[in-house]
Amino acid sequence: MLGTIGLFVLFVLWHVVVVRSGNLQFWHLASANPDVAYDWFLSDDTWTIVDRPEDLEKLGAEKDDLVGPFTLLVPKLGREVTIYADPSRIETSQRAFMAMIGPYQRTGMWASTAALIYPLLASMAVPREAGNIEAFGYGLANLGYVLGFSGVVVGHFRALGFYSRKTTILAAVAVWTVGLVLVNVRL
Repeated sequence: MLGTIGLFVLFVLWHVVVVRSGNLQFWHLASANPDVAYDWFLSDDTWTIVDRPEDLEKLGAEKDDLVGPFTLLVPKLGREVTIYADPSRIETSQRAFMAMIGPYQRTGMWASTAALIYPLLASMAVPREAGNIEAFGYGLANLGYVLGFSGVVVGHFRALGFYSRKTTILAAVAVWTVGLVLVNVRL
């Protein structure tokens, strides 16, 4: 039972820290609309764009007060740019950009959220003789199966912030591997 609670807490933390923080949605929108995002970065003094290595040297000590580097491939420039941001104003700027572009489409999120029930139920089905670590590992391994299926068939798992086939499948392999190790660990 403790393994199931641990798995649930892990899901909630992931959702709060990564998915709901807005950063994933912002960068997903920025990469989907790179020319618009580049213009936004130029117009908002929250952002500092570094086009060339010489520009980075000009920042000097100021660079230590900024968050980044973030990179964005800008088609109208034909190259990748490096971006830094003022940490005290980045969230406000990201929210304003997302409001300007429009809310990120969250279709399909209900299906992936419902699919999270499977690994939770699987971790509760582990016999009592198994320890909490094994139950947690069993739940993670089953989450790996769900992510793998979703990555191959659908190409995303939006409830956990995976918007592409590649990241979903990589996460599936990583989560399944960790689960497998935890199930087979003997303390």
